[in-house]
Amino acid sequence: MSSVVIRNEVTDAKIVTRITQAMVDNHLMLQRRLKASASMLLASLKLGATVEEGEGKAYLDKGSECKPNWRAALLAECGKAKVDAIRTATPRTEYERLRVEKK
Repeated sequence: MSSVVIRNEVTDAKIVTRITQAMVDNHLMLQRRLKASASMLLASLKLGATVEEGEGKAYLDKGSECKPNWRAALLAECGKAKVDAIRTATPRTEYERLRVEKK
């Protein structure tokens, strides 16, 4: 199943009163094409491809980041009861997301 998530972004896009299956299919096709294009560019750059001069650029953005597992660390430090109490006391945050999927 394919899906894409767009979070709370409203643009000056055309608004319709009915979303057709053709529109859903087109969106998913464009999503697949974009993913394939990104994979091709990434693999090519990793193998040493050069980028034509011009306004656009493509490059490997390399770096590192520290991503601690906060939940596991909190569990180890405070125990399950405290973690559960914190989670229960935390108010829920509302959100809206676009999901486009095909069965």
